[in-house]
Amino acid sequence: MLDVCAPGHDLIRGKHKWRVLHGGRTYRHLPTGQHGRKQQSGRGEVNVHFVKAMCRHLGIVDCARQQLSQLR
Repeated sequence: MLDVCAPGHDLIRGKHKWRVLHGGRTYRHLPTGQHGRKQQSGRGEVNVHFVKAMCRHLGIVDCARQQLSQLR
């Protein structure tokens, strides 16, 4: 989704979170996946509210809704 909606973005992986850089803005709260006892999905999925917040912050909401059915 980021390749289509935010061309030229950069991803920087930290210990627990990704940093997404695009258009002079940085979103720092995208988790890398499952951590701790509370998130035991086994698939390492990220909750959709983090993705929605990232899209709003980067200004790519309309494009992201077209790419991901979970955001509709």
